[in-house]
Amino acid sequence: MHKKVFKIIGIIFFCIGLLLGTIALILYATLGHNHRRIARDSDRVTAIITSITTQPSVDADGHRSYNRRVYVEYEAGGVVINAPLRWTNTGMFVGQPIDILVNRQNPHEFVMTWAAYWIPVGILLGLGVIFGSIGTGFLIANRRKQRKFRWLLEYGTPIWANVLGTEENWNIRINGQPATVLVAAHGHMQFVSGPLDNNDLMTIGEHVKVLLHPDNANKYVFDIHNESFLTPHQPPAPLNTVSN
Repeated sequence: MHKKVFKIIGIIFFCIGLLLGTIALILYATLGHNHRRIARDSDRVTAIITSITTQPSVDADGHRSYNRRVYVEYEAGGVVINAPLRWTNTGMFVGQPIDILVNRQNPHEFVMTWAAYWIPVGILLGLGVIFGSIGTGFLIANRRKQRKFRWLLEYGTPIWANVLGTEENWNIRINGQPATVLVAAHGHMQFVSGPLDNNDLMTIGEHVKVLLHPDNANKYVFDIHNESFLTPHQPPAPLNTVSN
């Protein structure tokens, strides 16, 4: 895989992870603060969903949306209270019992139980860690590839291989299409590059610089235009074993 692909994927996953983690922390700081304040001096009460309403609304651009409100009824402080829920889901239905935490000092003030708040926060935080870890892994892999390339660029044994042409490699796909790879030969060995960019295309008969590891010829990179490089997806193979 080309170095740019590793870097782009890593940045995308890392940013998604950072965004999810930030949302989780915002929920913890805002909803969590209110929840902790009310739950500190509260009673656990079972409320019953009495009605579910859906009201249409139109924004400034004329787009229609629907606001769903869920109302519950519960008894606290000797009075029966009917109030809307702040946290709802599509699985709720009329007559469903819902556990809530009601403030002893103000029965009209209540919050959902701990699980209703912390499970979404935990899920968002967990997804943030997963995406962030994947992104970090790709960025580390990209850094290692670049480090290996720089090492080979400085200490590798340079050879000039004859370009045999390009091929489509279905084992590597970019946007659903097979990657184009460069095939070159030097002596009795054949080398196959990683995915080509448009500016890396070369014609048959040209020569391409290949840098071999001094101690292991299976490790090599293509140095093209002295600017970009292509990491191989397979070791060199003897020419007489490659079918035409």
